[in-house]
Amino acid sequence: MIRLSTIGCCVAILLSTLFLARPAQSQTLDDWKAALSAAQSDRGCESIPYSNYRDECKRKGEKVEEHCKTDKWSCQGLETRKLRENITGLTEKIQRLKSEKDRLNSQKSSATTDAEKKELDNKIEQNEKEIYERSKDLDFMKKSLETDLSDIDLRIYKGGQCLDARTDVQKSFENAVSDGNRENNPEIKAIAKDLIDYWRRKRDEHEKAFQDTKQGIENCKKCKSGDM
Repeated sequence: MIRLSTIGCCVAILLSTLFLARPAQSQTLDDWKAALSAAQSDRGCESIPYSNYRDECKRKGEKVEEHCKTDKWSCQGLETRKLRENITGLTEKIQRLKSEKDRLNSQKSSATTDAEKKELDNKIEQNEKEIYERSKDLDFMKKSLETDLSDIDLRIYKGGQCLDARTDVQKSFENAVSDGNRENNPEIKAIAKDLIDYWRRKRDEHEKAFQDTKQGIENCKKCKSGDM
C-alpha cells in the first residue's frame, strides 16, 4: 500500500508539472482571427494568440521600452579618450610650470640687485597664477571624467537589462512559432501560417536590435577604457 501510494503521489506531481508547463492554447478560431488582425496592424505581442506567451511578451516588451531607448543607455557623447589625453597633457603642463617656479625661486635667491629680484618676483607671481588656473582646469576635467565613467557604468548596466528584455521577447515569438507549427485545425493552420511569417519578422527585428545593443555596449566599454 505504501509503495502504491508513493507511485500515485509521483504520478500526480508529474501530471501537475506537465499541466503547469503546458503552453496556454487559443480556445477559438476568433482568437486566431483577432491575432491576425493585430499582426496586420503590426501590434507585435497582441498578434500572439497563446495567452501565456502574449502576456510574457507584453511584460518583457515594457522592459524593452524602459531599458532600450538609446538616449538612456547609448554612450554616444561619453567618449573619454580625448578627455584623458587633455588631463595627461595638462598634468604635464602643471609639472613644467612647477619646475619653472623652482628655477625662478633659485634665480631669485642668487639675485644681487633689487631690480633683478623684482623682475623675478613678477615672473613667479605670473607662474603661480597660471599654476592655480591650470590646476582648477585639471580638477574640473578630473571631475568630468569621474562623472562620465559613472554614467558609462550606468548605461552599460541598462544595456545589459535591454539585452535580457530583448532575449525574453524573442523567446515569446519563438515559442509562438513552435506551437503554431503544431496546429492541426485547417482554418487555424491557414491563419497560423501568416502569423508565423509575421512572428519570424518580429523575431528578426529584435535580433537586429539585439546585435545593435551588443555593439553599443562594446562601444560603452571602449569609452570607459579610453579606447574611444
